[in-house]
Amino acid sequence: MNKAMMDAEPLALGDLIHRRQPFVVQNYQRAYAWQLEEIEDFSRDILRLYEGRRQNRADSHFFGGIVTVSRNVRGSAFGRQYDVVDGQQRLATFGLLLAAIVEGFLELASQSDVAGNDLVSQTARTSASLIRGKFLEYEEIGSDGRVYKAERIVLSKPDRAYYRSLLQPSPQDPRGRFSRASHRRLWEARDYLVREVIRKNIVDGDLSLGEKVTRLKLLEQAVLDDSHVIFITTDSREDAYGIFSVLNDRGRGLSAGDLLRAYTLERLEGNRSQEQVEAYWDEILASEQPRIESFLRTYYASYQGRRAGRRSLYDDFVSAFFQEKVEPADIYESVSRLHEEAAIYRSLVEGEWPYSPSSAGFWERNRLSILIHTLKHTLCLPLLLAAAKHLDEASFSAIVQMLEKTCFRYVTVCEAHVGQLTELYNQESRLIREKLAEYSIDDLGRKIRELISEKASKELFVTAGCKIRH
Repeated sequence: MNKAMMDAEPLALGDLIHRRQPFVVQNYQRAYAWQLEEIEDFSRDILRLYEGRRQNRADSHFFGGIVTVSRNVRGSAFGRQYDVVDGQQRLATFGLLLAAIVEGFLELASQSDVAGNDLVSQTARTSASLIRGKFLEYEEIGSDGRVYKAERIVLSKPDRAYYRSLLQPSPQDPRGRFSRASHRRLWEARDYLVREVIRKNIVDGDLSLGEKVTRLKLLEQAVLDDSHVIFITTDSREDAYGIFSVLNDRGRGLSAGDLLRAYTLERLEGNRSQEQVEAYWDEILASEQPRIESFLRTYYASYQGRRAGRRSLYDDFVSAFFQEKVEPADIYESVSRLHEEAAIYRSLVEGEWPYSPSSAGFWERNRLSILIHTLKHTLCLPLLLAAAKHLDEASFSAIVQMLEKTCFRYVTVCEAHVGQLTELYNQESRLIREKLAEYSIDDLGRKIRELISEKASKELFVTAGCKIRH
């Protein structure tokens, strides 16, 4: 990595946002992803800093790294912008917290107006104005020569306008009407910060208005002066992603799905297919994180005939499906296929029959649910995914019945080690995909019988069955 092109320095959050702007999350980056658990942890750290300020000491808390690519921008007030590669969740949440503090000051100002306390009202309004003018917005000159307000933190396209609306005082309560899951998470984060940090600890407390304003300024200091990050910037996108990969150990900070989304969308920058691929990824990543990773691992094994590495899912996936110099049309086709099979996978893991319309009877269809939910035989999912994608309904049904009997004997009764069985399933998945025209279910049955004869023979089956009965 070229050290001459990279800069890293520890900064208080206030210095970071005021001196380095604007921060822009590119469209190929993931949407806002923090759940309530992360917001609660974040709030506890902030409130510890606030309690330190109340006790006349300035503590410090490290909130992680912010990795950016610095690039020149013509006509900008600052001449450059910082594309955020890592740390957008923290930056976005700090923005929401600062907006919540502004809202708290404005509410205290309104209460002071009613109480006729002009001095406290003016102090609160001035504090709100300074935060907005120094840390949430800055003045930019438009192409028409007019001055307008621009945001210091700009999220990716799916969240950009909604996030901007949440930085305003008292945004409209959506009452559950969200067009995207990330919008719901943004609203819940802002609502929690206003309710549990600002109101509960300061605004709704049994204190004088003057004391509440003082307390809120202590919280402001805790956020801007006591919250620290390591700011890393480079003018090389390749270097930035290298740093990001080291910091996140290939997907433990972000998921493999998030990294794959960013990887593919970046390579489609400026291509007309980017928007559709982004929509595909939004649907693929709409499930809970463990299920997304399970799907990616199932998909990989189903195509490659072997499992991805425990810690190398992202690298293995890129190598298998998104080569470095692949054409945009190939990327589009790969993500489109991934999107199609994600829908099939969701049906399978729910135990729902993946054929519609269906000519199979109820009991025939119900065997899939028994296999996946009752017997919990999920290691066969790569095989079922390939079969549901490429084989007719009758063949798929025959495989389900075959696997149900195999699981009962091999796993449930004989408790044989599933390693060889898993390998067989994965290899058969690849055969279906690569040699569909000559694929034979009878060959699958023969291979399973040979494995059962070796690992779950009739003698073992009878002996194990007797133990279960007794």
